[in-house]
Amino acid sequence: MTRFLQTPHSGPRRRRRSNLSVPGRPAILWLALFWIVAAAPIRAQLEEDKDADPDGAIPIAVPERQEPVSFNRELLPIFQAKCLACHSKSLALGNVVLEDRQLILSGDRAEPLVVPGNGADSLLLQVAAHLRQPFMPPEGNAAEAAPLAPEELGLLKLWIDQGARQSDPTSLLPKLKWKAIPGALNPVYSAAIGPDGNYAACGRSNRIFVYHLASGQLAARLIDPSLNQGDLYGEPGVSHRDMVHSLAFSPKGGLLVSGGYRILKFWRLQTPVQTPNPTEPAQGKQESSWVLERVVGSAEDPGQFLGRVTALAFSPDGQLLATGSGDPSRSGELKIWHAQNGTLVGAVPDAHSDTILGLEFSPDGRYLATASTDRFAKVFEVESRQLAKTFEGHTHHVLDVAWKADGKVLATCGADGDIKLWDFETGEQKQTISGYEKEITSLSFIADSDRLLISSGDPVVRLGERRLGGVSSFVHVSAVSRDGRTVVAGDQAGRLLVWRSPEVQPRFVLEPEAEPTVGPSGK
Repeated sequence: MTRFLQTPHSGPRRRRRSNLSVPGRPAILWLALFWIVAAAPIRAQLEEDKDADPDGAIPIAVPERQEPVSFNRELLPIFQAKCLACHSKSLALGNVVLEDRQLILSGDRAEPLVVPGNGADSLLLQVAAHLRQPFMPPEGNAAEAAPLAPEELGLLKLWIDQGARQSDPTSLLPKLKWKAIPGALNPVYSAAIGPDGNYAACGRSNRIFVYHLASGQLAARLIDPSLNQGDLYGEPGVSHRDMVHSLAFSPKGGLLVSGGYRILKFWRLQTPVQTPNPTEPAQGKQESSWVLERVVGSAEDPGQFLGRVTALAFSPDGQLLATGSGDPSRSGELKIWHAQNGTLVGAVPDAHSDTILGLEFSPDGRYLATASTDRFAKVFEVESRQLAKTFEGHTHHVLDVAWKADGKVLATCGADGDIKLWDFETGEQKQTISGYEKEITSLSFIADSDRLLISSGDPVVRLGERRLGGVSSFVHVSAVSRDGRTVVAGDQAGRLLVWRSPEVQPRFVLEPEAEPTVGPSGK
């Protein structure tokens, strides 16, 4: 049954037979036709808003401005205060997530939340302005969140009318004000060993050092010339503005990649200079020339990376590079790049709900394992970037992940002080190794064996069953060479310790800004 609005000419009319022309009759007919046409959209609106409560609607005060509304700086704080208690990534009631623009525009819903360019017809604005049920936030909600104010609704409507654009063009972001890192702050958060086992690199504060492992000599200090301008950093310069959170050598050799705040840097080896006798460091230093070949991302632009690049991994053939980053407590972002030219292959924007701290490709290169502070480890197919497996069992942050050489077993470690071994095929937990008081910060399988290299804040570095000596400060990171014979570890005091199997004591203790100290096993 069709429902019509009552108009001045739609009520009962007395039929009259007349052959006489009536003055003004064409005007009356046109007026009647106008009311019939005008009633159609009104009728449709009434049908659509039949659950609306006009008397309780909140006014929408749209600001008069030309500049784009910033999702991050203007809308997100409103949602955080009044919406995210129920509509965050961790809860998502009604499959609605309001802390991410892309998730607002997507989702499995019969009716979209937002119609870009049309705020008035957008469900999100209608329920927030109490124009349509269910009103949001609901009355008496547990978070005691108040309804959006007219000015807040106006910002939301303007953002949608402007096309619900990606947040914050770079020109509108607040400019970062950098300060020099104090010289006494020298933790080693990242370390890696080259594929031939001759060199190791460590990120000490915001500087990268490359050492020749046979001699313990400093081979290179990597400098970004663009950061050596102004008075913030003096000579000889730094590698990053922020801490160097991740390092990885290409398995092909000659390429080192470092990760910092919203940035990725590619360093290329140019000309290694050999000493007359590499086994006798007293005859000369081992030097190498590294140049900054490419930079991806920018500290001033969140478009490329959400935050700090905290994890790096090369594929076994060296063709691909994986990066892990994230927005703490909100999102863990996984990206895959072409290693040789730095172009993006693909991304998984919300691979985790918190920052990714560990990455490793499977031995055959088909899968990529991730570890995150959201307490999960996951495995993604490299080609499709689809989730293949999820591993749940840690009770705190998962800090690292590693594959066994046969590709059938995964190892994870976490801030809960546990190491867990997983059957990749079944997803089942095979074993839990406990006994550590503080977090286990890193782990790696040793060569083709089932033994593990682990580091922890206890402080402990353990190579298989053996506990290595010389460790006296919280250990953030460790790495082992392909043959399993050389181990390095970096600690809070800024030291890079180097062991050579089967020795238990360090061969070298590489102090910050000093010549190496030869350990008890040094030659």
